[in-house]
Amino acid sequence: MTDLHIQPFSSAREFLEALRLSNNSWSNDPKKTQDWEREWIFRGEGQGPNDTNWFPLMPTAWRPDKQKITEPLGKLIQEIDRSSTFGSMMNSDLYIWRSWVYHNQNLTEVDRVAKFMRVREAIRDAFAELTLVNEFVRLADEIGFSIQSLPEWTKDVESFVRKYVSLYEPDTTQRERFESERIQFGDEFVDRRFTFWESPAIALARHHGIPTRLLDWTRNPMIAAYFAAAQAQYKDNGFLSVYGLHTLHTSRKIKTVEVMATENDFLRAQLGLFTVDIKGHSDYVNRGSYSGLLESLQEEYVFTQKPFRAFILPVSEASELLRLLWVERVTAAHLMPTLDHVAEAVNLKLKLTENILGIVKNKIKTTLK
Repeated sequence: MTDLHIQPFSSAREFLEALRLSNNSWSNDPKKTQDWEREWIFRGEGQGPNDTNWFPLMPTAWRPDKQKITEPLGKLIQEIDRSSTFGSMMNSDLYIWRSWVYHNQNLTEVDRVAKFMRVREAIRDAFAELTLVNEFVRLADEIGFSIQSLPEWTKDVESFVRKYVSLYEPDTTQRERFESERIQFGDEFVDRRFTFWESPAIALARHHGIPTRLLDWTRNPMIAAYFAAAQAQYKDNGFLSVYGLHTLHTSRKIKTVEVMATENDFLRAQLGLFTVDIKGHSDYVNRGSYSGLLESLQEEYVFTQKPFRAFILPVSEASELLRLLWVERVTAAHLMPTLDHVAEAVNLKLKLTENILGIVKNKIKTTLK
């Protein structure tokens, strides 16, 4: 089982020293002093595990306020209900499947109906995500950006429901084929529920702020520290955090998604990749809520000596952390190379200089008193 190992720091300098990849604590074998590789990925957030507004590493599309995504598509539920695939599920095979599952779980009829309705809601949530991604791709193409389109079946409710149901609520024949492939290919088995979310278009849309079920990560902890500090610099209290996840934990429920960065300057500069929880659908159907990453990892029972690590720092140190990262050449300009972000980095430096001077003056006044 994986637990969150929290390491608190009081100064930005100590925080960065602990995060450096050259630090031997990131090595697979700390006794080796000349190894070349690191198998950790990192994520920075402007909140800490003890903050009241902290989501447990929850993808934006699954957070409690996800209705902001689905409400604009208010008629979607009715369209799903009218789809022939969903109607067939409700009236035949899925009814048999429900009877078997619920009989073994000893659920009441009310619980059975509620659980079945959550299947419909999960379908709605997934279609809402892909609708936003399709709009992102369409508008990007309109202004001259080339992004690989999603398949045509993602753009039509009937086609989408048919595809989604075959993966997440398969009939008896489909389930038997799925289990047969799992046994036949063993470690080389590729879960089609994973490839469903592996599209470069979804990853790039998430990278640029479209809410999806993907979580952003980087291979460089300094980059994660920048994004954590950038989010936290305007907060009055609390913590910022950088999470370190060993890739040993990304094999079962949690999968990594990597896309070619040759045509995306931001993704390349940030050494970016993503994770996706391929069992999010079943989590929602079974209990009415999606899992955050920490909860999913705790369910996995991955026995390893590599804990899930959280490095936390008071937000009062965010300005100093950004200054140190500037010295390391980790800035908005370097991570998002456009002239607009160059200007953003310069303006931030000016703001931080004023802030640091103000802190120094306050310390002098306090000393004189």
